[in-house]
Amino acid sequence: MLFVSRGFFLSGLAAIALGTLSTNLYSDDLATRVIFEAECIGWFAVGQVAVMVAILPAMRVAASMGALSKTFSKQSASSSQSDSMPATAETEAVMTWFNMVQQSGRIIGPIIATYQVMEMGFDASLALLGVVAGCCSVLYWVLV
Repeated sequence: MLFVSRGFFLSGLAAIALGTLSTNLYSDDLATRVIFEAECIGWFAVGQVAVMVAILPAMRVAASMGALSKTFSKQSASSSQSDSMPATAETEAVMTWFNMVQQSGRIIGPIIATYQVMEMGFDASLALLGVVAGCCSVLYWVLV
């Protein structure tokens, strides 16, 4: 799971570079600034993909271990699958929770970001996002 930590770190570095360096280094040359910002956004996306790819197998393992079997005992009891195979309801529940958390971030994130940009400015907000992602990387590496 070091892959997840590296993904967070790469995303954080890209956000810090986008928030601080693009304005300071390329304030006069718009074409170069746009290219630099596009590269930073691309590296940010690569970091996010690194996080997502590593998390998807963990969701499958959680479903196969029956982590939600107590919650969905009625649906699992009616299933004709054996105990060693993950029940369809359990797998769907894990995927549903993952999607709910991801989609709630897409709803809450812009609300928080709008307030943050109004208070701090766009560049400082991106730099703060990078610091938070970097801290997540360090915490994940230390705790896992």
